[in-house]
Amino acid sequence: MKKGFTLVEVLAVIVILGLLVVIIVPVVNNLLGDSEDALYDKQIDSIEKATQKYMVEHSEFMPDEGGSTSFYLYELVNNGVIENNKIINPKTKEELDGCVVVSYNNEFNQFEYNYSDDKSKCVISTFDYVGHEQTYIAKMDGYYRLETWGAQGGDANSTYIGGKGGYASEILHLDSGSLIYVYVGGKGDTCPSPNSFCNGGYNGGGYGRSYSESTSVSAGGGGATHISTSNNLLCYLKDNTSSILLVAAGGGGGHYTNSSNGGIGGNGGGTTGLAPTELLIHNINSDYRLAVPATQNSGACTGNNYNCGSFGLGGNSDFNHAHGAAGSGGGAGYYGGSGANIGPGAGGSSYTLSSGSDIRNISGSDSMPTHDGTGTMIGNSGNGFAKITYLGNTLN
Repeated sequence: MKKGFTLVEVLAVIVILGLLVVIIVPVVNNLLGDSEDALYDKQIDSIEKATQKYMVEHSEFMPDEGGSTSFYLYELVNNGVIENNKIINPKTKEELDGCVVVSYNNEFNQFEYNYSDDKSKCVISTFDYVGHEQTYIAKMDGYYRLETWGAQGGDANSTYIGGKGGYASEILHLDSGSLIYVYVGGKGDTCPSPNSFCNGGYNGGGYGRSYSESTSVSAGGGGATHISTSNNLLCYLKDNTSSILLVAAGGGGGHYTNSSNGGIGGNGGGTTGLAPTELLIHNINSDYRLAVPATQNSGACTGNNYNCGSFGLGGNSDFNHAHGAAGSGGGAGYYGGSGANIGPGAGGSSYTLSSGSDIRNISGSDSMPTHDGTGTMIGNSGNGFAKITYLGNTLN
């Protein structure tokens, strides 16, 4: 007669099996998790490398240094970069629907390709100052928000700084394949020594000239940032204004000669530029040397009809033989602010299309969005900036 298991023996076996489950199941789950992580990493790596190969073959989509662009996975499928219409995340078992963000790493001087699930990163292309033309091709029919920040005028010193750049934005409908050009303004230079010239910022900032007095420091005006359908600096579009989509104005250069002459550069507009502030000039209300801001319809000149701004150009500081003085350059814009015979330059004017929607023209003295869109700031400091955001086929 066979002897069966006793209750104690059965309970012992159950306890042992339970202990094995407690020990083995986490190990197995960890192994499976590691395997899924490895498979996910391999999957993402292959997508990023395929995108890199595609961008090498299609350099027209490549962002400039300091800029970024992105490609949704479905765009990569449609362009034959990757094959699967549905790419499943092995960790979540859900379909991947993010994008590959292509950006330039200034530290390592190379482009980087990074997959992102963050949809807010998938619709934005950014444009830093690079000192030359940049391009953008709309990859889809739909509505786009175009944003531009003008450049700051050059600083005379830490107190008498250049005027801040203005901000202009609007929403426009673009067809797939539409090519537009982006010109990001540069900050004005500071004159290196007394009795010397200095350049205005890229895209129209007026040049400055320091007086011969040993303490004199002038600066160039800030350049405008504009987006257009024609590839040219803003000043060359005077006879082709229909190609201009929007312009953010630059600020005038700051200036300091002595306790009687100096001031902060005028901020870029808004639709109208701003005059210099914190002025040390005597009798400024009647002083013909005072820089004058631009309007939407014309550049400005100092009271003696010198140092005039013009379409796309801030006014230069021309040496005033009668007074033996010099000053700072005006900020560029749709029209540029005047330079000064002595003192800081004035700000240029911004511009947007009347056919756009959600139009915003904000001067450099007011609150405007930060470049990353996460907050606000008073005017734009330093070089200009531009951003294009795809909003979709319809506007809510």
